[in-house]
Amino acid sequence: MKTVMITGGSGNVGRFVVAELAKTWHVVNFDQRPQRPRQKSELREGDILSVDDLRAGMKGVDAIVHLAAVPTLGAGTPDQIIEVNVLGTHRVLETAAQAGIKRVVIASSDSTFGFVFGTGAERPEYLPLDEGHPTRPADAYGLSKLLGEEICAAHARRFGMTTVALRYCWVWFPPDYPPIDALIANDENCRRTMAGYVDARDVGQAVRRSIEADLRGHETFMISAADTYLREPTLDFIARHFPDLPTLRKPVAMMGNPHVALFDCTKARTILGYKPRYTWRKKS
Repeated sequence: MKTVMITGGSGNVGRFVVAELAKTWHVVNFDQRPQRPRQKSELREGDILSVDDLRAGMKGVDAIVHLAAVPTLGAGTPDQIIEVNVLGTHRVLETAAQAGIKRVVIASSDSTFGFVFGTGAERPEYLPLDEGHPTRPADAYGLSKLLGEEICAAHARRFGMTTVALRYCWVWFPPDYPPIDALIANDENCRRTMAGYVDARDVGQAVRRSIEADLRGHETFMISAADTYLREPTLDFIARHFPDLPTLRKPVAMMGNPHVALFDCTKARTILGYKPRYTWRKKS
């Protein structure tokens, strides 16, 4: 059985990723305060900013999932976010390269587009959003995630590694999804987030598929639920918030699913086989 090291495996997202990968991999949970989840995993304590800790943590490892980070804009100062998320990602990739590890998957974010924590004036060039849409973050968190993607691409070019950045949106944790009526009452937040979400179990699925897929070089994938968290139809939401939208792509798909997500996961579906299983409309 091959071994995968998950940085931040004790975190909210990490425990779902551990649960998914433990089905078929030997999992090393590398964390500052590692906690043993219900699924079997090996605990290795360490800090992603410490090269010595990373070297020790990566012994005998075949692949890495890098989740450890300052998780959102308000969780640290801009300096802390850049230091942990950017320098930490660089050290994980650089140490992995020196250790001969050829597959690294990192947690990126829809914040790279610049809408979530932007000035409020940002507007999409087209919808639904995919990996090709321009990325224009104006905040430390979105910038840190975009730089993390570039760090991956650079190491793929230099060392022949395979690197994957999963650009997932707002992660929801079962069974405690946020209250929908309270969410949709904040119309501005709905617009900034594009009413996007993804169940943590689907994040785990996406990570596993990224670790196991036949890939080369660097790839970025959008990861989302299949629907929005809105009660109103997606086309009505677009008409209210983006009446001057230059391009609406895949309108037929939107008519076929009135609540279709504003994030397009076609690339992940086609290349990885990713298919979101969970929706707030039918919790399971």
